Amino acid sequence: LVALERLDEAEASLRAAIALRPDHAIAHANLAALLRRCGQLDAAIEVQARAVALSADPAAACVAFGDMLCLARRHAEALDSYDRAIALRPEDGVAHGNRVLALQMLGRTDEALAAFDRALALRPDAADAHTNRGLLLRALGRTDEARASLTTAVALAPDSAAAHVNLGLVQRDLGAPEEALASYARAIALAPGIALPQWNTALVLLAQGRFEDGWRLYERRWRDASQPQTVTDFSLIWQLSGVDPQRRTARPAWRGERPLGGRRVLLWREQGFGDQIQFVRYAAMVAAEGARVLLEVDRPLLRLMQGLEGVAEIAAADAPFPDDAFDVQCPLMSLPFAFGTRLSTIPAGVPYLRVPDAAMAAWRPVLGAARRPRIGIAWSGHPGHAEDARRSLALARLVPLLDPRAEWISLQRDVRASDRATLSALGNLRHFGEALGDFADTAALCAQCDLVIAVDTSVAHLAGALARPVWILLPWIAEWRWLADRADSPWYPTARLYRQDRAGEWDGVLARVGGDLRAWLGSFGSR
Repeated sequence: LVALERLDEAEASLRAAIALRPDHAIAHANLAALLRRCGQLDAAIEVQARAVALSADPAAACVAFGDMLCLARRHAEALDSYDRAIALRPEDGVAHGNRVLALQMLGRTDEALAAFDRALALRPDAADAHTNRGLLLRALGRTDEARASLTTAVALAPDSAAAHVNLGLVQRDLGAPEEALASYARAIALAPGIALPQWNTALVLLAQGRFEDGWRLYERRWRDASQPQTVTDFSLIWQLSGVDPQRRTARPAWRGERPLGGRRVLLWREQGFGDQIQFVRYAAMVAAEGARVLLEVDRPLLRLMQGLEGVAEIAAADAPFPDDAFDVQCPLMSLPFAFGTRLSTIPAGVPYLRVPDAAMAAWRPVLGAARRPRIGIAWSGHPGHAEDARRSLALARLVPLLDPRAEWISLQRDVRASDRATLSALGNLRHFGEALGDFADTAALCAQCDLVIAVDTSVAHLAGALARPVWILLPWIAEWRWLADRADSPWYPTARLYRQDRAGEWDGVLARVGGDLRAWLGSFGSR
């Protein structure tokens, strides 16, 4: 029945078998696998736990149980299950290999790399182990070694879409976008139903300014309903795990179909704060089509975006509009596709956000009158971001920039434990911490700064949307939105971009920023 894709009947048959033989381990295992395939992960885990208890081969059952727990992001429990399997069968290479992935997701990377060596000693020809070892090495910044592992994976399994996708990631990291596109194309040919290689292709194309194909493929950022049936490689699933799930609604999607006159269009938040700040600019364009625009954003952005041009009503994403409030819906990140945006048609009018009057009134007396040029800085992004290690800086790296001719303002709300000692030792950096209740407060600080210097985080987008001069510090291979080989941004006309000369090397960036800053301060009085 499963082979015939008659899955409902297959489930009924398995449940009938279990009703007749409640201790039938294989029936439980097969039912758990079927439920996993159908996307019912919580139910699959519950059934597989019973299969583990009943199985005559508990090592294999524990591996399957660990796999399901990993997919549910219950990594500590998954690790326990893999460890139990290894205790029962020490030579089980699959258990060793998948155990590594759980360690990686728990942030125990040194242990994970050592465990990979053990797994590969047991299964030296296991392409999946070489693939995932390459991903771990990439995460550790050991890109050349990652490429070697993934090249081995491709040689061992030339028909593995996962191996080609991940090799493409490393090729992009190494500054070889055309090689990356070729690897993604091979993955797409092998597995046309899987979203990830098409999404990764979009990221390369968008970074090159090839928007027509880029936006179209960016629409593949969500997993297809069929993907759990076709992907067994965790690396593919985990790379997509950073993409928000689609908003649940029965209302149809809108992707640029016209006319819109008189229709109620919901634009809903997607991805991070910076993404929402960047793409709410399109709300006015939707309204210009004659639509009534409803907007949902994350709560910390709600006060800032009250009164945004073109928006009739706004709500927090944790208290969304009911379905009967709108006719069609579109995620914010799909709006460039809906409007067919090209480099020459990017809606770049700034400012498109304004600071609420109450926030300005609250923060103006806190900062007081400016006696020197005022510069705001933000040095780190969200630690959970997939690229955080590449884009964030330690505060200590910025200390040499803090020229006493300027007044320095921290635009960082949350400070990492590793930065607290540096911050407390600085007498010339004003930090407000949790007094920044939301982005309206941060915007009020930005608006009173003559210059903002930030890594690639939401503060950079905020300053650009407010039309403040902003210098953005970027890793060597930056996010697609900053394009490639440019020192300016068509999205934010007041931005200046400072890119690494090679991966992980911030010294050159900071030296250029320091030189430009000295020149800027020297000429400030003449402005």
